[in-house]
Amino acid sequence: MGFCCEMNVIGPMEMVTLDGHGVERARESCGYLLAVPEEAEDAVNDIARSCQHTGDYWGAIERIVNSWREIPWALIALDREYKLAGHLMSTKGDTRELRFAWYSVNRRVPTHLSWLFVMNKSILAKLADRSPLFGHPWALLHDKPEDRRWFCIIDPLPEVWVNETESVDAELFESLEKKGMVPKPII
Repeated sequence: MGFCCEMNVIGPMEMVTLDGHGVERARESCGYLLAVPEEAEDAVNDIARSCQHTGDYWGAIERIVNSWREIPWALIALDREYKLAGHLMSTKGDTRELRFAWYSVNRRVPTHLSWLFVMNKSILAKLADRSPLFGHPWALLHDKPEDRRWFCIIDPLPEVWVNETESVDAELFESLEKKGMVPKPII
C-alpha cells in the first residue's frame, strides 16, 4: 500500500563566496534541501522518465518548493499523470493549501496532475472522503504528525473511478475556465 516516509528539511542553506584572502564577498540563499531516502528519489525519477521527463526530477520538485514561502506538510507523488486537473480544482476550490504539478515537460496547459503539494494536514483531512485522489494519500498520512514533513508515493488510483472521472474532466476544466478558476502552472 504505497510508500510514505518522513522528509527531512535541511536549511535554509546559503552559499558564501570568498575572495583570495578568505574575505566574504557575497552571500546567496540556496533555499532548503528536501532529504528523503535515495530509493524514493530514484522511484520519482523513474516515474518521471516514463512521462518523457529527463534529468533529476527530484531536483525540480525542490526548486518548486523553494519558490514558496512555506514548505508543504506533505509531497505526494502519483504513479503517473492523471487527467484530473478539473476534478482537483472543483473539489479543492480556490484554496492555496493544496497545489499540484505534473511530470511531463511537454505539457504547458495544466490539465494533468501527478503531484500534490499539501500545505497542511487539515486540507487533506477535509477532502479525504470526497475522492480517491485525496483518500489514498490520507490513508498513508492520517496518523502522521503535523509538525513534521512527509513524502509519499501512492498506489495507482482505482481504474474504474479514473476512467469515469477523466472522461468528464475536459468539460469540467472548461466550465471552471469560464468561471475564472484556471489553475496556474507552478512549473
